[in-house]
Amino acid sequence: MPNVLCWIAAAVLLGCLAWLDKAMPGRMFRTSNIWLEGIFAGLYFLIYMSLVIFGSFSGGLTWDAVDAGEKVYVFLICAVGLAAGVSIRTVLARKRRANLEEQDKFQENGR
Repeated sequence: MPNVLCWIAAAVLLGCLAWLDKAMPGRMFRTSNIWLEGIFAGLYFLIYMSLVIFGSFSGGLTWDAVDAGEKVYVFLICAVGLAAGVSIRTVLARKRRANLEEQDKFQENGR
């Protein structure tokens, strides 16, 4: 029963965070900050991979039972995925920032 309550609390918290993200002003600025987007991408990826890795070990598999080649393969996948996620989010943040600055210039010239 406590496990179900934790999932319900997590869902409620996620819903509140999504609502606050849409309701708070300055969303374009938050999503166009290159450093914030890179950090969030890294955190999201690490949280996701930790859930995947530790979820598979909770089924009876232990890290000691995995041979060295598979450990290197897991770390390689994590490194490549982390680099790809961070780079994609930072490139998109740069594009959003350029679009935001272009819109600001257009609005200033239109007045």
